[in-house]
Amino acid sequence: MSKICLKKIDVAIAQVNTAIKLWMHNEDEISIHTLICSAYQIINDINIKTNNAELLYNSELIKDEHKQGFVKFLKEVYNFSKHADSDTFSEIEFDSQKNILFISFCCIGLEKMNIQPDAIRSCFISYYMLHFPEYITEKGRNEINLIDQSQKEIVFQMTREEYYNLYQIQWKIAHNKRE
Repeated sequence: MSKICLKKIDVAIAQVNTAIKLWMHNEDEISIHTLICSAYQIINDINIKTNNAELLYNSELIKDEHKQGFVKFLKEVYNFSKHADSDTFSEIEFDSQKNILFISFCCIGLEKMNIQPDAIRSCFISYYMLHFPEYITEKGRNEINLIDQSQKEIVFQMTREEYYNLYQIQWKIAHNKRE
């Protein structure tokens, strides 16, 4: 058994990428949530210390009097999934849409640190932009509009897993040509 040296940001990137792979392959939403929340916490902490960047937990977009409740709402399932000391037999409701939110803000946080998307994060970002255009900026919608409508229709007929697999192949082809 060998030892490896870990950096917090490398751990977070590995967790984000694994969570995205699991999400793109429709795997267990609770496992995805636990992974992505752990990654988000690291990315958020680093952003605060290096860029003073506002991500979800400390967003200037949330009124001060609502921040504590907002953060509690975001963390409730993550905290529930880590501990059983005081609430051993309790239950909680989980909305898996939170995973998309946390994955998105992890990608944003990494970009704020000038860590460019790799094939996995780029795949998620493009999938998100194509499938949820109502949540992206006009600049993002303009990028989507560059894609031919017939190509969009093909993408919309694909499963997330099919999209992921095709995207990974195309990424490798595109980046091998650049080398």
